[in-house]
Amino acid sequence: MEKIEEVEYYLVINGTIDRSRSYVLERDAMNAALNRETKDVIIAVETFTREFIKVY
Repeated sequence: MEKIEEVEYYLVINGTIDRSRSYVLERDAMNAALNRETKDVIIAVETFTREFIKVY
């Protein structure tokens, strides 16, 4: 079995997670947060693992 861990970053704007856009790199999420005119922006990190099973 092979496991792959993936990380996605989302912006939290005024207490609500904006899942319409996800970022793969922390740097991209940080740039997007800095470009927002709203001062209440947080970056949420979501980590999940995918498991692949070989079938013969």
